[in-house]
Amino acid sequence: MIQGLIQVVLGIGFLGLTHALYRARQPNRPGPPGYPIFGNLLQMGSRPLVRMSEWAKKYGGVYYLRMGFIDWMVVSTPEAMHDVLSKQGATFASRPHQLVLGDILSNGGHGVVAAPYGPRWNANRRFFTSALSKLSVQSYEDSLLHESRHLCRNLMVDMERHGGAGFPIHRHHQAYAFNIILTMSYGVRYASAEHPRCAEQLQVNDDIFQMIGPKYFIVDLLPFLRCFLPHLERNARKLHATMYGFIRERFAQFCQEEEDINARIPNTMCKYLAAAVRKGELAEDDAHVTLGEAFAAGLDNSSSSLTWLTLALAAHVDVQKKAQEEMDRVVGRDRMPTQNDLPNLPYLRCILQEATRFRGPAQVLFPRATTEDTVYQGVTIRKGTWVMPSIYAAHHVFSHLEDPDVFRPERWESNPKTLMEEVMGKQSTRVNWNFGTGRRVCPGLYLADISLSLTLAQAIWCFTIKPGEGESVCLETMGNGTNISPPNWRIRYIPRGDYVKDMLQTEDSSTRARTLE
Repeated sequence: MIQGLIQVVLGIGFLGLTHALYRARQPNRPGPPGYPIFGNLLQMGSRPLVRMSEWAKKYGGVYYLRMGFIDWMVVSTPEAMHDVLSKQGATFASRPHQLVLGDILSNGGHGVVAAPYGPRWNANRRFFTSALSKLSVQSYEDSLLHESRHLCRNLMVDMERHGGAGFPIHRHHQAYAFNIILTMSYGVRYASAEHPRCAEQLQVNDDIFQMIGPKYFIVDLLPFLRCFLPHLERNARKLHATMYGFIRERFAQFCQEEEDINARIPNTMCKYLAAAVRKGELAEDDAHVTLGEAFAAGLDNSSSSLTWLTLALAAHVDVQKKAQEEMDRVVGRDRMPTQNDLPNLPYLRCILQEATRFRGPAQVLFPRATTEDTVYQGVTIRKGTWVMPSIYAAHHVFSHLEDPDVFRPERWESNPKTLMEEVMGKQSTRVNWNFGTGRRVCPGLYLADISLSLTLAQAIWCFTIKPGEGESVCLETMGNGTNISPPNWRIRYIPRGDYVKDMLQTEDSSTRARTLE
């Protein structure tokens, strides 16, 4: 035992010395000095976003850290995002090895999100993007419309239940996003977030996103800690079993009912993945993990985006009033908006762009890893370096916008693009860096664009959104991790007329998804 401990200490010392010599050989490498063994890890503090922004201001838009035993390259400017992640896509396209996200939740790097870059990843992503293509999503737009109106009905019911004082909204948004994912994945949905299986999976998703934050990837930065923190791995495996038990159950059920489901919803994700598994083009583990990734990432990103969007509207009555005037002019008050109205609602697009720029769900994207040694601005970057794209810094510290810390949808009025047009357009002039870039751009981008747009349109048509009684909404809240989770403020939804309740009950919107008992 003593001999083993001595070997560990000597090994750690050797790694620390190696890193010190490496940094000494690169005096032009911008970044804060660190400590032996831990590097800059102990300097992060409890608010990593704040500290990373401070370092970006001091050391520039691209700087370097040593986090435990791992080299980090932090990319903070729009120009560097374009140079590194878009222009040098293949070199910066992989993922680092991570215990929780890669080994456990992705079954050893299956699927797309945590898988290393290579031929297998390319094949898996091709199936993923086919299932979430614009053509596929358009085949269940009626179901998306149904879910957005179902959400508004639930919000009105909860408003009445709370006597008009307001209520926390994030669980409603999670249930809405979960139903969309279930519809496009399996052709099914839940009637209520209170259904035991729905509530279980929503809680699993909350727990998963706690696990892939800084608290848990410390074992990736300092691997020797794994033997001292066995509960981290144990908790992750328990969550994995619960989530993938549900996914395997639904996948098997889909294969039994495939003919019926395809008749109702012809382009579910399961259809593409099950066909590929049967042909031997895709491993069944990859299919399960891909469905799990759609569940986790889609649910969290969509629900958080929608909650931030709602909070922004509650905090800015002037923005809401302007959006309502546009809605009434284009749609009127005798019917509810549909997807056909969206091209004629430019200010709605401005709100969506500004809300996702101002407070998107991901403020630091999932880390990338370099696939080979490379050089950027005279600095040698070794293969396997973690590349951390700081969306928060690109949007707020180094943004070319005037007053980037102010929520102002009008800044987009000269070119009111959709999210899809902004993300997939010219990268050198891009302003909103949510949804990623390069070879790892979000494959569910069109689904996010159309679902958020439809839901925002229904909410603006139906309600005036206000803070909870006696409360105010603060959009400056900073989380303790590398993301900014929306605070669970109470919100009031005031119907814009007595007829709204009747309209929500009678307006024609159908879903082809089967409701689970």
